[in-house]
Amino acid sequence: MRILGALLAWVVIAGGVHLYLERRAPPPPPEAYVERKAQGVYALEVTPSFGLAPDAFALDLGDGDAKPALVVKLKGKEVLRETKKLEAGKPVLVSPLEGVVIGLNEFYVSANPPADTINRANAVRVRVLRDGQALDGAEQTLWSVAGTAVEGTFTLTVPEPAAPKEDDAHGH
Repeated sequence: MRILGALLAWVVIAGGVHLYLERRAPPPPPEAYVERKAQGVYALEVTPSFGLAPDAFALDLGDGDAKPALVVKLKGKEVLRETKKLEAGKPVLVSPLEGVVIGLNEFYVSANPPADTINRANAVRVRVLRDGQALDGAEQTLWSVAGTAVEGTFTLTVPEPAAPKEDDAHGH
């Protein structure tokens, strides 16, 4: 008798959930997210504290793609790829920087030190400029642990453009 009571309870509960899921209204479709391009001309400045060299331990796949010394990605899309050796302290500039949108922008940076400096901590300074001016909060220094490449991410939040004041709109 207890088994029949347990089965009946299970059928009532499972059947009720099933009926509820079938009879409820379908959820509304999600609103389309539209990324809006940020106003102004953006640039990216990357300054390593060490000389950059292609990764000597990277696997060569034979596809003709050179091993990178420096890679920067914006929202998963490559915006900078350097395959040759670069001097320490010399900034690398990407201008104009395409793909910056209003809202959240995430950058990924990977820089490889040469083999003779691999056993010390290294740093890469990354700055984002708009119309040639440094933005507040758009600068970060990424550090490595001794023996590793400098890798990290940083985010830039571009605010909505300010709406014109009513006085400005009427020419007062």
